[in-house]
Amino acid sequence: MASMRITIIRHGEKPDDQGDPPISVLTAGDKGVDNLNTRGWQRAGALVRFFAPHGGDHADRPASLFAAQADQSSPSLRTQQTIQPLAEFLGAHDAAGDASAPMPITTPALPDGVGPAATAILEGASPVLVCWEHKNIAKLVGAITGDATLAPHWSGDRFDVALVLEQHHGAWSLTQTPQLLLAGDSSKPLRARKEKDGVMEDR
Repeated sequence: MASMRITIIRHGEKPDDQGDPPISVLTAGDKGVDNLNTRGWQRAGALVRFFAPHGGDHADRPASLFAAQADQSSPSLRTQQTIQPLAEFLGAHDAAGDASAPMPITTPALPDGVGPAATAILEGASPVLVCWEHKNIAKLVGAITGDATLAPHWSGDRFDVALVLEQHHGAWSLTQTPQLLLAGDSSKPLRARKEKDGVMEDR
C-alpha cells in the first residue's frame, strides 16, 4: 500500500487566446478573462464523480485539496475553480454523511512557487489532489519527488489527464490516468519530456 498518493491535474479549459474578447464565465454567468470557459466548467462538474464515484470507497476520495494562488501578477482563478465543485461535494458528503462547509482548498503558492507548494502538499492528508498550471506541473513533480525526470511533457491542448504519484518505501512512481469525461477527451498518454544540453524541458 502506498504511504502517500498525490494526484495532479491541470485546470479545466480556458478561453482561446485568439478570442476577441476571450470568453470565460463565472458560475453565475458573469464574464471574466481569468476564469474557466464553459467546457472548463463542464469538466469541473464531471471531476466530482471522477474523484468521488457512486459506490466508491470513501477512503479513496481526496482528503486534502490544493490549487495555485492568484494575485495581480498571476490573476487566474482557474485552478481553484476547477476543483471547487468537488470541494463542495466532499464537504456536503463526508464519510459520516453530515452536511458541512466545503472541503478547504489550500493555495500555498503562485503557479511558479513549486518549492513552497511541494512542502505544503507533502504535509497534506493523503490522498491529495492538486490542481495546477500545466507549465509548472513538471517542476512541481520534481519538487515533490526529487526526480526532475519523472513528469511527462504536458501539451498545451490537453486538459484531460491525471498524474498519480505514489510513494512506496520512500520511492516515488508516476502513472497517467485519462479522465475520459467529456466528448473529445483522449486516452493517449502524455509523451515523455526530452533532455537538451543536460536540461529537461519544463513541459
